[in-house]
Amino acid sequence: MFVCCGKKKKDRKHLSLGNLNQLNLICQDGLYFDKNLKIITEYNKTNVSEIGNKECKYYCPICFKYYDCMLRSTCCSNYVCHICAVQSLTNKMYNCHYCRNEHCKYVDVDPNQQLKIYTDSHYKL
Repeated sequence: MFVCCGKKKKDRKHLSLGNLNQLNLICQDGLYFDKNLKIITEYNKTNVSEIGNKECKYYCPICFKYYDCMLRSTCCSNYVCHICAVQSLTNKMYNCHYCRNEHCKYVDVDPNQQLKIYTDSHYKL
């Protein structure tokens, strides 16, 4: 018996619907997958009340997500999350997301520093 998991549908034209059932395979998005394969996921159980009490005080204006830690750009002092900073480095964007400074560095935000709050409103402030 051959394994055709992950093979493209066009590469396995000789397989009919009956053969798929005999081999215990399913077809999804042009790929064949073995129905017998199982994935074991391990995780630590967490009390929901503990999650609700944890407050994420930083907001990334690039990806629009909240975090409990943040980076600050040294050139214009704007916030960016670790994920967006890493993505900019992997995409070879070595300049600031905000002011496009080519010599920007990201440092951890001082927790004692006053928070920057980003808002977007159609009202004139």
